[in-house]
Amino acid sequence: MPLTSSSTLSEIEAAYIDNSDWRDGDGDITKARAFAQACRVLLLKYNTSVSGGGASFSRDLGNLRAQLDEAVEWLGANDTDTSGGGVSVFDTRDARL
Repeated sequence: MPLTSSSTLSEIEAAYIDNSDWRDGDGDITKARAFAQACRVLLLKYNTSVSGGGASFSRDLGNLRAQLDEAVEWLGANDTDTSGGGVSVFDTRDARL
């Protein structure tokens, strides 16, 4: 199930955990995509620090960012889906009239 703006933190964390084995074997493109999406959403949802009542908590998101980077890099090298869905931009910088 793709994550949406109404996905709960529990659902996002479950998607992260359920797809964390995308690297096993030769890699799984579908799981790598879902894992990368979960990483992106967690980076948006997680607070880096919280304090109150004399206590404080901080979270280092560097490991999560590194996992996202690894999945994105692997997908860039291995995802050969050419069905579209990406954004194409026409570059007119070198156009001549």
